[in-house]
Amino acid sequence: MLYDYQYTIIAIISMLALFALVYYRKSYSTGSNRVFLSLMYANLLGSVFDFITFYTISFPERYSMYINYISNMLYLFTFAILPVTYARYIINLLREEKLIKPIGWFSLIMGVIEAVLIFTTHITHFIFYLTLYNRVVN
Repeated sequence: MLYDYQYTIIAIISMLALFALVYYRKSYSTGSNRVFLSLMYANLLGSVFDFITFYTISFPERYSMYINYISNMLYLFTFAILPVTYARYIINLLREEKLIKPIGWFSLIMGVIEAVLIFTTHITHFIFYLTLYNRVVN
């Protein structure tokens, strides 16, 4: 399987340009903009971990299986945060305070389940299994 890392680099550069624009305009003062900013941070962090994961998987002889698992777990966990942050942003835009508590609890429960599945995958192999040492390199 070939991985096209250029898209990740473009995503990182785009996010940095968007950060520069937001901070230049100082448009992070309202509550919904701060939540959107946290969504941008989560996206940037996920893209950086995606690139790190690509790098560690590309050179299996340099990095142990545990390093590959840790980088994959961080990548999966940061992208698992995005839907929760996005839901919070939409609730903030709609100004539906009565939805904050139930969706907050649902997000917390789903986040805990995702974290448990992600962080135990090196034992259970439930989400992914890396066959780095058995793949055919062209």
